[in-house]
Amino acid sequence: MRNNRGLISFVLVAVVVLLNLPLPVSMRVKSSARDSVAGYQNVWHLLVNDLSRTFSAFAGAKKHINQKDELFQQVANLEFRIVQLERFEEQNAELRKQLDFRKASKLELVLCEVVSRGGAGGWWQTITLNKGSEDGIEQNRAVVTRVGLVGTTINVAKNSSEVLLLYDSNCQVACRFSRTGSLGILRGAGMTLRGNPEMEMLLSANSPVVNYVRRDQQLIDGDEVVTSGLGGVYPPGLLVGSMKKLSLDAKELYYCVEIDPAEDMRELQYVFVVKEKSK
Repeated sequence: MRNNRGLISFVLVAVVVLLNLPLPVSMRVKSSARDSVAGYQNVWHLLVNDLSRTFSAFAGAKKHINQKDELFQQVANLEFRIVQLERFEEQNAELRKQLDFRKASKLELVLCEVVSRGGAGGWWQTITLNKGSEDGIEQNRAVVTRVGLVGTTINVAKNSSEVLLLYDSNCQVACRFSRTGSLGILRGAGMTLRGNPEMEMLLSANSPVVNYVRRDQQLIDGDEVVTSGLGGVYPPGLLVGSMKKLSLDAKELYYCVEIDPAEDMRELQYVFVVKEKSK
């Protein structure tokens, strides 16, 4: 306590003395004091300026980073829009081709979009269309593309239809070889896959086969196969495919002709349903 009182007394005396010093002495004391702290003031000023510049640099860098992120986002959005526009252009071009085909065809056709494939059957057996009985589609109507026959309608609902593809073993088509006039019945050979049917999409189905072709016919690879019109389901003259391989049946009475379908059915997008049966 005594030490504290002594210190306080000393400080008070020093303040009183400083306040009552003569003006010349007071000026010299103030000058000395300023000189003493001037170095520290310069260091402090530089330190403050450096810190200010550093924070400004950090703020500017963050701003540039944010601007860069925004630019990347804008570029990504533009690239996505470009891809969408290209896809729309491709779809429009394909639709124009389909519509031109419908105008040129003598058949009454309903343009449909493929909305799914598989369904109750497998990947290579059925597809589902976005139109049904409300659009005039009925069961057992031929389904074609600009290229050729793909199957027949089954399970027609109000706003959708299921199509049995040529690869399905339940699909049968009366056919004719254009060059020779030979007749036969095309039937799908289905899949040889055993196990998980979901794996069908990774494999190709077995080629459809035209059975009951007379042995005396001179057939060659690539011979064109079209619908004969017999049976009343498929109009005559629809391209089915071309001959791929020739062999004899088990009893060696008829030819069995493997067919390469005209249409690639792996990526069907649009098809036509024939509204009128063959007459």
